[in-house]
Amino acid sequence: MLSLFSPSISREQDKESFILEGTISGPFRTYMSLNSAVVTSVWNERLLGGAYVPSVSEHHGMTLYFKPDDAARSRNGEVPAASGREVLGALMEAWHSRRGDIANIVVAASTPFSFEETVQLTGFCLQNRVRIFVFADSLPSVELLRAASLTGGRETFVPNGTWGPFPAYSSGALRIVLPADETSSGFPSRSTLSVYLDIGVVPTRDWVPLWPDLL
Repeated sequence: MLSLFSPSISREQDKESFILEGTISGPFRTYMSLNSAVVTSVWNERLLGGAYVPSVSEHHGMTLYFKPDDAARSRNGEVPAASGREVLGALMEAWHSRRGDIANIVVAASTPFSFEETVQLTGFCLQNRVRIFVFADSLPSVELLRAASLTGGRETFVPNGTWGPFPAYSSGALRIVLPADETSSGFPSRSTLSVYLDIGVVPTRDWVPLWPDLL
């Protein structure tokens, strides 16, 4: 999945480019690292190209650790959560209070999740580029392991009592050269930049509202 953020405009002497930062998550990390990315974009009803320069970077958001019992919080970032429903509620509360500054969550394998709760957690994390790590304090469910893999996380252990470090994000910079004869449209559908980034046979996409006049 492609998540785009931090838009900016680069104005040079003979062209204007739209610059975006992006992260890519998914279960095929090794495959994607061995293949080149092809960018296609559409804006203002015109087909545009694009260039993607990959990099590996740290995301400095918060990591939340959801404890499987109702014990008091013992360290920064630890949140008591005895069920999937409590994990979802605590995650939503933390997301709004921290204004989206959350990079990873750690969920204990022993925490009971219904199928619907797992789907809801996975969808939220995919949409907001939050990675799920599963603390294997018991045998993890297949659904929870799939959720971790889809969001760029994995199972994790704490052999020495210390969490992390977590792997860096697969990220990069996207540059799209804008047409010299185009101006912004007042219609939201025409002013939405659609970005399609294909890595080998793995397709990713995202959409960003774009009014260059306002940047």
